[in-house]
Amino acid sequence: MDDDPYLWAFDPEDGEVVGRFELPGNARGAPSTYLVEGKQFIVVPIGGFFRAAEWVALSLPD
Repeated sequence: MDDDPYLWAFDPEDGEVVGRFELPGNARGAPSTYLVEGKQFIVVPIGGFFRAAEWVALSLPD
């Protein structure tokens, strides 16, 4: 697995990178998304192996 602790965001039209968000560890699974009171969150599982497993939640500012 690559040592790339980032979540990347791409433009769906042209594939250009529109954002890169540093995570506290490498992602170890597929991201999920959920909505709370109209605000969308993306959660990413990180850790495992040599680090305790945890979820990191990200959202855009209001």
